[in-house]
Amino acid sequence: MATLLLLCLALVVVFIVYRLFFSEQPSQAGPEEIEKELSLVDELVQKNLLESIRVIPDTAVPAGPKSSKFGGYPIWSNELDYPADQKNKPLRLLAQFNLSELPENEFLPRCGILQFFISDQGSLGLEFGSKNRSLKNIIEAPTEYRVFYHKNIDESFKDMKSQYPIGTETVFPFEGEYSLSFVSESSEPGPKDYRFDEIVRDTVELHDETIDALFEKYDSSGCKLGGYAHFTQDDPRPMMKNDQWLLLFQMDTVTANGVHIMWEDAGVANFFIRPKDLEKECFSQTWFEWDCY
Repeated sequence: MATLLLLCLALVVVFIVYRLFFSEQPSQAGPEEIEKELSLVDELVQKNLLESIRVIPDTAVPAGPKSSKFGGYPIWSNELDYPADQKNKPLRLLAQFNLSELPENEFLPRCGILQFFISDQGSLGLEFGSKNRSLKNIIEAPTEYRVFYHKNIDESFKDMKSQYPIGTETVFPFEGEYSLSFVSESSEPGPKDYRFDEIVRDTVELHDETIDALFEKYDSSGCKLGGYAHFTQDDPRPMMKNDQWLLLFQMDTVTANGVHIMWEDAGVANFFIRPKDLEKECFSQTWFEWDCY
């Protein structure tokens, strides 16, 4: 018995020595190798840029009720039902875009008002699928968030400040309202966008050091219309495999130049739309998600 035990111990020692000195160790890439791999990825990325509009919030007061802005009160018609959540509490304006104020682009209508509303309570508009209400059902008939496109603004549209005042008890990601400016740009995919793996599929054998560098080089964060999306967690779109979902609007956490927008713990919010709906200028069935660290 003692001999068998000594033999087992000897085998264990031999195994450890072999692993320490003779087994193949994972290689580490040097600077030149990393640069070569990054160059290869960049070549693929530059072939897959998307049109995007950078949205820059500012502490200046919006010029008027029809102006593009984050927060504040929407311009709305008394002939339309004002959006409310499941508890019949009015939804709050997250963002309003006067499309005539945007730079020329190929993916949004050139006129009208596009508005995004979310609930100012609970999970801030985020609806979770369940046995009784699937994600598909939520997208078809959302209750905690809504998106509206008003192609024509007539005399019935007024500022809603007097009719739907904002309460003092709020969990909204920011206070007050911000005016907006815009810059056209070409959007690069970030590594967390599900399409990034498809774009660089020929470079699956990248070193870990290169992958780390990709997260620093390709940044799809920020507030924007169109382009590639940013996430603090994972891209949820692969859950809906039967549909392609494009980023419509992204509101990121912003803490600069007097602007303070915070999605809980430095998170980011995204509204997605199907290409067929975008082409038809149908914005009622968007998909809203936000996540944080």
